[in-house]
Amino acid sequence: MSKTLVFVDSVCDLSEAEIKKLGIFMVPLTVHFRDKQFVDKHEINCRSLFSMIRKYNCMPRTSQPSPETFMKAFRDAGECDDIICITMTSQSSGTYASALLAQGLLREEGFLPRIHIVDSLNVSHATGILAKRAAQMASDNIPADEIVAVLREMVPRSSIYFVLETLEYVRRGGRIGAIKATIGSLLRIKPILTFIRGIPTDVDKIRGMEQAKQWLFNKFSAVAETYDEVTVIHADSYEDAKSFSKMLEARYQKIRVNIQEIGAVLAVYAGPKAIGLSFLEKSPKWT
Repeated sequence: MSKTLVFVDSVCDLSEAEIKKLGIFMVPLTVHFRDKQFVDKHEINCRSLFSMIRKYNCMPRTSQPSPETFMKAFRDAGECDDIICITMTSQSSGTYASALLAQGLLREEGFLPRIHIVDSLNVSHATGILAKRAAQMASDNIPADEIVAVLREMVPRSSIYFVLETLEYVRRGGRIGAIKATIGSLLRIKPILTFIRGIPTDVDKIRGMEQAKQWLFNKFSAVAETYDEVTVIHADSYEDAKSFSKMLEARYQKIRVNIQEIGAVLAVYAGPKAIGLSFLEKSPKWT
């Protein structure tokens, strides 16, 4: 019976409990702050990142795992027939390219497990949705090629919609993507963002965080594939996330709402008080 192992990078924003339960392997990115570096999800989190930024008044930078890091992770995972590695969007990071290079180098070495690299064209729990499905299918002994085919069909339907308290972090981090909105801070106008073909893109403009939450709620209600589970993501804004989850639970009594704080790497660009919603849509957002 074939055995397939599932890998993700740390930007997938799955909880430790989910990763452990599903047997998923995580390859972390790195945050560089002044003369130090920190392993995402292990040595630094969202809250400690913002604390350091406030204390030292300077911005960190991030880096993807090296091909060697992926190679070591794949080798150390144990015996298997196939490895499926799902990465954050290739349009905003070199993580996908590093994983591909590792795949090629290991093939040249004669590494026996087949390695499949899947570009999620997304971030955070929208990538996590793919990883969870892959791990669940792998546990049912579904062949890796079939799992990868399902993931590729899911990519344009696996979504995250989010609102940033400020665009300053994403601007300073150079990840502005296709965001066109000009924010009027005095008017409290904020863009609703999502990823289209891997690029962060604004899809609407909303005045104030409360109206933004209502927009997210309405979007989920209109396009979600199911109403049994959804993930609220946030950047050091648990109370906002909790109040938002209560909105969803009041409307959908049987829904399971997961609340997940984003990791430090994504927080470098999202900034504090960002909040969003991740779920699988009924129809693709692009073709």
